[in-house]
Amino acid sequence: MSDLNNKTALVTGARRGIGKAIALELSRKGASVAVTDINKEDCQEVVNELEGEGIALEMDVTDADQVKETMEKTKEELGSIDILVNNAGIAPLDDFSELDKESWEQVLAVNLEGVYLTTKHALPQMVDQEWGRIVNISSIAATAYWAQLTHYSASKAGIIGLTKNLAGKAGKHGVTVNAVCPGAIETQMLEEVSEKLGMSQEQILKHTPMNRTGRPEDIANLVGFLASDKAGFITGQAIKADGGYTLM
Repeated sequence: MSDLNNKTALVTGARRGIGKAIALELSRKGASVAVTDINKEDCQEVVNELEGEGIALEMDVTDADQVKETMEKTKEELGSIDILVNNAGIAPLDDFSELDKESWEQVLAVNLEGVYLTTKHALPQMVDQEWGRIVNISSIAATAYWAQLTHYSASKAGIIGLTKNLAGKAGKHGVTVNAVCPGAIETQMLEEVSEKLGMSQEQILKHTPMNRTGRPEDIANLVGFLASDKAGFITGQAIKADGGYTLM
């Protein structure tokens, strides 16, 4: 499948897990991919697995100057960014009664402000070329309760609000903006959160009608679709991919 030929994609938080799977899927569909994260060496390992052209770039999504430099570097080496996938995120656990301002601000800086910074640089060129795809990775935690993740939930809910607002602004320019809300996906983040909360896989599956946890590829496949022309009439949506978890 190569329906993203001649397109350039940038994926944040792409050195492992969902971000890595997304980078690989977009490459498989024909896009050139800028693999970005806080560790360039890990990003390079992902680039080595891409089927097509790609570059590894170190980028802290909370650093406005670095975000600007990364966007410019991507444009120089791969061309104008046609597809932006905002995946970078952190999920520390803090009981709300003990949650300090520093922790609150750190989570919102990475998970929400990072989406603002990258989109601020990518959207204008998408508007100019009258084509673009922005996919923001939110979470079912935006609307469902997960213990000790108040700041994470707030940031992911903010992503949905930002997504809908930008979709309204950019639609007339041929740019779609959507959010994907993963459920329990087999990643290091899920493993760490589950361990700290004392949750077993059996407990998670008890609330999941499909009786399995998701794989990073489940999310990547959805993102690949939203990035394609086949999804050209879908915008402003927050699509859950959770095996039915939020039905319970």
